[in-house]
Amino acid sequence: MSLVMTAAMRPSRWLPGVMACGLLLPLAARAESLSQLACAAGVHCTNAVTPLDAQIILNVTQEQAQAKFIEASQDWDATVWRCAAGGRTCGPLSQMDAQILIGLPEAAYGPAEQLRERGPAAPTTPATPPKTPAQKPRPQGAAGKPGVVVESLPTPGPGGYREVPLSESGTASVVGDIQPLDGVWTLSPGTPQAVGCMAGIAQSVARGMPAPQSGPVTFEKPFKARQLIKSDKITWKRRGSNHYSAQLVAPSTAMTMGYDVRVTSATQMQWQSVVTVRIPGQPVCTITTPLSYLRQGS
Repeated sequence: MSLVMTAAMRPSRWLPGVMACGLLLPLAARAESLSQLACAAGVHCTNAVTPLDAQIILNVTQEQAQAKFIEASQDWDATVWRCAAGGRTCGPLSQMDAQILIGLPEAAYGPAEQLRERGPAAPTTPATPPKTPAQKPRPQGAAGKPGVVVESLPTPGPGGYREVPLSESGTASVVGDIQPLDGVWTLSPGTPQAVGCMAGIAQSVARGMPAPQSGPVTFEKPFKARQLIKSDKITWKRRGSNHYSAQLVAPSTAMTMGYDVRVTSATQMQWQSVVTVRIPGQPVCTITTPLSYLRQGS
């Protein structure tokens, strides 16, 4: 299956003009991801990584991580967090929409809201980076949790860190994963939903997202999500059983573009495109578009 880019799929022409006028300015990228801070703060960790592991990687104490997590969480309005945690005050968003926008695992939102409400713990000792514990070798053949690929992390260099790995990238290799059937597949896009955006941006940005091709498809076995859109500018990650995400190279550093993909059956996939635009002095603009990828026949 190959990537087919129509004129409607290419980044819209308003972007260069807006950037030329200085309305889309590059923002400083955060040194730590929200998921790393969540783990270091004791909110939620994945893949057998402990809060201490994350604190060592980020070179922070738990109190510092909690303060950084609360600060980073303010990129999203409190109503989005409440929606993600309990489905309250969601407005035009669903709870799943809110969780996809923020990007943390489902189990993280309850503890995250508790931390956001109470604030970081007061340090009991002067803040100093935790010491690196001695590495214990994992016995050969030892298994991690079912359905989780465990990877040991090398000790980071001075001032360095590395992303905590989620799993093997985009491969359906865990028991219980669904293998999509070969055949004719059709993509049906839904209506873009915009939050905090200037008028007219939602439709233009949504059309700039590449998408899987409609037509005959022969899937790799086991299924690999990276086959859905073949491009060296897309990074696929496995989020869980039958759940994948894709990060695209955006036309501006003020933008992030990605997909959340869930294989719901051998003949159906539910997609959600998420585009975020951060303009200094403006609310965070987020455009989400639901898409259905369905098998029509052999």
